[in-house]
Amino acid sequence: MAPVAATSSDSIKPRDVCVVGVARTPMGGFLGSLSSLSATKLGSVAIEAALKRANVDPSLVQEVFFGNVLSSNLGQAPARQAALGAGIPNSVICTTVNKVCASGMKATMLAAQSIQLGINDVVVAGGMESMSNVPKYLGEARKGSRLGHDTLVDGMLKDGLWDVYSDCGMGSCAELCAEKHVITREEQDNFAVQSFERGIAAQQGGAFAWEIVPVGHILSIKFVHFVTYIMCKTKSAITQVEVPGGRGKPSILVDKDEGLGKFDAAKLRKLRPSFKDNGGTVTAGNASSISDGAAALILVSGEKALELGLQVIAKIAGYADAAQAPEFFTTAPALAIPKAISNAGLDASQVDYYEINEAFAVVALANQKLLGLNPEKVNVNGGAVSLGHPLGCSGARILVTLLGVLKQKNGKYGVGGVCNGGGGASALVVELLRKTKDHQRRRGGEERGNLKYRTPATLSIANKSLFFNLPWRHGIQDKGRPLPKFGEWDVNDPSSAEGFTVIFNKARNEKKTGGKIESPGANDPACKQEAVAAKPQKTGARIGSYDGS
Repeated sequence: MAPVAATSSDSIKPRDVCVVGVARTPMGGFLGSLSSLSATKLGSVAIEAALKRANVDPSLVQEVFFGNVLSSNLGQAPARQAALGAGIPNSVICTTVNKVCASGMKATMLAAQSIQLGINDVVVAGGMESMSNVPKYLGEARKGSRLGHDTLVDGMLKDGLWDVYSDCGMGSCAELCAEKHVITREEQDNFAVQSFERGIAAQQGGAFAWEIVPVGHILSIKFVHFVTYIMCKTKSAITQVEVPGGRGKPSILVDKDEGLGKFDAAKLRKLRPSFKDNGGTVTAGNASSISDGAAALILVSGEKALELGLQVIAKIAGYADAAQAPEFFTTAPALAIPKAISNAGLDASQVDYYEINEAFAVVALANQKLLGLNPEKVNVNGGAVSLGHPLGCSGARILVTLLGVLKQKNGKYGVGGVCNGGGGASALVVELLRKTKDHQRRRGGEERGNLKYRTPATLSIANKSLFFNLPWRHGIQDKGRPLPKFGEWDVNDPSSAEGFTVIFNKARNEKKTGGKIESPGANDPACKQEAVAAKPQKTGARIGSYDGS
């Protein structure tokens, strides 16, 4: 979607909370491909990529709110570690948010509030978790081990997956939910299978390419990725961190959600109940998987978006929290979601798509049932059962996925909801901004200094076909002006949402010069001058979603 000019009276108000950049890492499996990276490193990866995609300099960031639940052994102030690791200045205030599974969403809500109150204009929000790296505790060791055995406590269970009020695992609360709302084992398994099938289809169809920043090192990438990097310098497309291959194998590039590769429907349906021996319905297959990952969103005020000429993907329209008895945390989203919709000034009929965190299949099913939602509008690209559930990350991850769904499905309003341990839930409403037909006809020429320069499509190495996204073919509308050199293109610039696809069809490559195929003129000295003159003028925010289509 190409960016278009907007004024403060045209869709965007000064204190609107605008989403201008998003990114998430792939969801790594438990002790899987991303387990060598700490939660804070994963957070840095997501923040850095989101800032680059948003075209926001780290020096402009005023505050960071970032979710993290399992902070043991991470060191002081995890959010600050993630922020500084992404190049954000030392002067920026950073706050770590722990609202269990809703941490990433609550961090986004706090960031939005700071903008609405006029405290900040540029804020980073999101969440991170590395469940693979949570230590185990010797709880009594500090007091001195005397006669007898010591007890080793799993920090992941103790601080993330255990209900302290009923002294039971969260899965036992899920069993209680299934009993109360009469949701069978078969229904839960069917939902889990659907989650995997939707996730796999989305992955294979390139739906997650818009969200994911591949994690790896330039020396570990495949040949086609290397060509992409050299030609287009897609520095934010490949995050430069070392991801060991394990057992002496070379470093790897991680660009897909790991859990989707382990799906076996037949085995899933045969798994034993995990939390209740007699009559249990919740299994490892219809529960979310333990995972590692991070997600980030760049939020700016409408005033700042207009000032910097940033591309606005969406606005945060409303949000809310809710709470009830701790053992019934599973259905708290059914309370938070209507409140958020009401706070946004909408009614449920106006919502196009929902993302409800699949802590367990029964959670999504119960809330779907209580709210009377159409299943075809809920978690259409899969959810935590198939993708994974890194606790502090998931609230932000579903917001990133929700924006992608709205973009791909031509929706306008979307709602994300997530339950959290202790009986709570958070929900947030987003409004995707789209260009008008008049803007489509103008094709973004006016905000580019009237040179009508069409920038190259955002190149994603996660697309199924790399070659159909390479920016070979020029798209300048003014009598075939030459292109800048490949290395001068920033294919991760959100303004590069249209033009430049490699087309091997001779008819489409020919210019109006008697049928001869001409070079793009990348070596023409005049090319650099025109490319500079053609850069977007920072005179107003631009509406649209950056992608490679």
